[in-house]
Amino acid sequence: MRILDSLSSATKTAARWIETPKRLLVPVAFYLVVVMAMGFIFHPYGDGETETDFYGAYAPQADSFLHGRIEIDAFRGPLYPIAVGLVHVISSLFGADLYTSGKILSGLSAGLTLFFACRIALTLFSPFVALGVLALTMLNPVFVRYTYTAGNDMFFLFILMLALNVLLSGRFGWRRVALTGLLCGLAVLTRYNAIGLIAGVAASIVFVNIWKTAWRRRIVAAALCLSVCFAVYLPWGLYCKAEKGRFIYNQNYENLALGVYVDSQNDVRPFLLTNREKLNGVIDVVLLDPPRFFRKSLSGVFVNWWRMSEAITWPVVILSLIGLGVLLIRRPGRPQVAWLVCTLTSFLILAPIFFSPRFYLFHIPISAAMAMYALAAFGDSVRARPRWRHVAGVVFPALMISGTAHAIAYNKIYIRGQGFNPICELGQGFAARRPMDRGKTVIARKPHFGYYAGLVTIPFPPVDTYEALVEQARASGADYLLFTSGSEYTRPELRRLGEPDAANPGLRRVIASRFGFLYAVEK
Repeated sequence: MRILDSLSSATKTAARWIETPKRLLVPVAFYLVVVMAMGFIFHPYGDGETETDFYGAYAPQADSFLHGRIEIDAFRGPLYPIAVGLVHVISSLFGADLYTSGKILSGLSAGLTLFFACRIALTLFSPFVALGVLALTMLNPVFVRYTYTAGNDMFFLFILMLALNVLLSGRFGWRRVALTGLLCGLAVLTRYNAIGLIAGVAASIVFVNIWKTAWRRRIVAAALCLSVCFAVYLPWGLYCKAEKGRFIYNQNYENLALGVYVDSQNDVRPFLLTNREKLNGVIDVVLLDPPRFFRKSLSGVFVNWWRMSEAITWPVVILSLIGLGVLLIRRPGRPQVAWLVCTLTSFLILAPIFFSPRFYLFHIPISAAMAMYALAAFGDSVRARPRWRHVAGVVFPALMISGTAHAIAYNKIYIRGQGFNPICELGQGFAARRPMDRGKTVIARKPHFGYYAGLVTIPFPPVDTYEALVEQARASGADYLLFTSGSEYTRPELRRLGEPDAANPGLRRVIASRFGFLYAVEK
C-alpha cells in the first residue's frame, strides 16, 4: 500500500509541476534530446514511405525557395518547404543538408506540439489530464516515429495545436479571432486538408458559441476569422492562377479517385489512362460512380477509425471512449465542445477514403486527454473507498510502460530506413566519384538515390517493355537510369535490368551492386 501511496503522490506532484510553462519545457526538451539523438544515430537516411515525398518534392522545393523561386506542388501548399529552407539557412552553417534540416524542423515541431497540447489540456481539464497528454503522446509509437522523420506531418500538427490553443485559451477578443484565422490560413498553406480545422473553428464560433456572445457578434467573428484565413491564402491563390490557371490548384482529387475506385496497385495505371481526362475536381470523382463513392466513404469512416485506433493503441482508445462518455454525461463546457467539434471535422475530412497513421497524429493527444479524463473521473468517484483510490495512479504508469514497449517495437522497424540506406549510400558514392555530373537527370522508382547523387530524379515511365523504356528515357533527356532490387517486384517486365549478365542495348552499366544497377542512357 505504501508503494501505491508513493506512486499516487508522485503522479500528483508531477501534474502540479508541469502547470508552469517553464517547467513544462523540461520534459519536452528531454524528450527531444532522446528521440532526436536516436534519429540522428539510427535514422541517417529517409525511409521508402513518407520520406519519399521529402526527397522527391520538399527538398527540391526548399532548394528552389533558397534560390528565389517558389514551386507549385500539385498536392500541397508551399509553407513547409519554405520553413525547411529557413531552418536550412541556419543548420547549413553547421554542415547540415536539407534532409537533416527537415528532421530538425520535425523535432522542433514535435516539441512545440507537446507544449501546446498540454496547455490546451490544462485550460480545458486539469493538471492530471495534462500530465497524461504529455506522457502518453510522447510515448506513442507513431508520434515518436514522426518526431525524427522529415516530412510536413509534425509541422502541420504544430500549427493545428497552436491554432486550437489560441481559440480555446481565453475570452473573446478580435485579436484572438484574427490570430486564429491567420493560423488557419498557414495550415491551409501547409496541407489542404486543413479545411477540416477551418470548418471546426467556424462551427465553434457560430454554433457552439464558444465565447457566449450574441448571434451578430458570432457571425462577424466567424467572418473575420475566415476573411483573415482567405487573405493569408490570397497571394498564393493569385500566384497559382497566374502560373497554373487555377486559383485553387490542388490535384488531390486524383488520390481521392484512386482511393475510391482502385482496389490494387496494379489497377492504378489502367484507371488513370481511362479516366484522367474525365477528372478535373472532386465533383467529377463523385459523379464517376456516386453509389460506389458513398458506399466507400461510409465504410471508410469505420475502417479507418479502427486503423487509427490501432495506431493510437487500444488501451488508450478504450479509456478515451469511456472518458468521452463521461464528459458527455457531465455536459461539457463550450470550449470542450469546440475542441470535440474540431476533432470530429479534422477526422472526417480524411477518414472516409484515406488512411495512414501520420494523418491521425492530431488525434493522439486528444485521445490521451480523454483517457486521462476517464481515470480522473474514476478517481473522483472512488475517493472515499481506500481499496480503489489508487487505481488511476496504477493504470497511468501501466499505460506508460505499455506505450514505451510498443514504441520501441514499432520504431525498431522504421528507424532503420526500411532497406533504403544502401541506395542512399550508393548515391553518396556516386556524388563523390562524379561531382561533374551534378544536376544531370536519373530515372528512378524512388528519389533517394538522386538526392544523394546530386541528380534530378525523373519518375519511372509507365511502359510495359524494355524497348519502350529506352525510347522514353531518350525522349525525356535522362542521363541515367537506376534499377533497384525492389524494382524487380514492382516492374517484373523489366527484370532484365537487374540481371548482371543481361545485354541491355541503349544502356551502359555504370554501377553494379546487389542493391541496384545504375545505367547511363546512350543518346
